[in-house]
Amino acid sequence: MTTSIRQYDLLDGVLPPDTPLGNYCCQPPALPPPPANPLDHYKRFGVTADEHVAALEWLSDNNQEFADLEDRLAAIELGETTGDAVAVQEQLDQIVAAYLRRPAPQRAMPVQPPRLKWNQLAQGRKTLVPELEKHLRDKGWPYVAVTEARKAIFGGSGIGTFDYLVYSSTGPNLLVLVITRRPTADQVEQMQEWEKVFGKDFEAAFVFQAAGQWRLITLKDLETHDPLGQSAVLVDRLEKNHDK
Repeated sequence: MTTSIRQYDLLDGVLPPDTPLGNYCCQPPALPPPPANPLDHYKRFGVTADEHVAALEWLSDNNQEFADLEDRLAAIELGETTGDAVAVQEQLDQIVAAYLRRPAPQRAMPVQPPRLKWNQLAQGRKTLVPELEKHLRDKGWPYVAVTEARKAIFGGSGIGTFDYLVYSSTGPNLLVLVITRRPTADQVEQMQEWEKVFGKDFEAAFVFQAAGQWRLITLKDLETHDPLGQSAVLVDRLEKNHDK
């Protein structure tokens, strides 16, 4: 397995910081085989369990490549995509090893707020959809549920349906689709079409639950490099609309 110099050599101080990077490759140092007991995985790196956990937390929150690989591994393990889980885990371990080889003072970097990741979204649409309805009802926000009867009517349009229409006294009203993972291209196209059908006073919103919060992202948010970072707490968004 090869990896870029940007990933490893600069971290290890093998090359000076001003070395041109181009498309060079290097062979990362071999790691000992993973221990049979996954709970002892830290032993592979010659550190304590606490040091290993701290490294994983820092990399997950601050290293985009590491976070992306974590998401990919989770998707493979959940059967959402195909791939070699062992190979992805090895890539993760190489990044961990490179980080841990740095002197301890260089690892004490400011920790950014944890970045919300797609694999942290709550699962189970059958449970989440009614839970969202209860949340809306408890908060007293007017909404219309897209029931099976309405889905049959909407289905005549040939566009996949959404879950709730949530009204705002100041707008825009929300066309809500509950998601448990990154929206697919079909879902994005579906919600774009519903925005056109309902008009300018309505906005498509993908609503999800993470860390006990109901949050939403819009179609515009999906065009950014970090859609989840642009997400808003559903409560805050609706209250802001009503307070205008």
